Amino acid sequence: EICLPFFSMQPKALKKDINNSDATHFSWETDTVFFEKFTLEGFDKSGIKEIFTNTAQKLLLEHDRLCIEGVGNKMIICVNSNIQIDQLKSFVRLCNEIIEVFKK
Repeated sequence: EICLPFFSMQPKALKKDINNSDATHFSWETDTVFFEKFTLEGFDKSGIKEIFTNTAQKLLLEHDRLCIEGVGNKMIICVNSNIQIDQLKSFVRLCNEIIEVFKK
């Protein structure tokens, strides 16, 4: 079972035009490279820090076109490009890896 705090993560290059004015932008000292590439928003900084471990950050940096939003037991994972039919299995594997990393 997974129970995520509300968060929204996206590449800085794709920053949304519409911001959630109630959400707070987060960063911390664990990996400045991660926060050079991604924006991270949410309400519960300690809960978000708990799931965005160094392992999670490292995995996400390998796939820097991902946008992820989550809350509770729901997560949306999008990629900023077209996925070819022959790439679907690897995308599903990546989604499962992300879920597993966030569970720990």
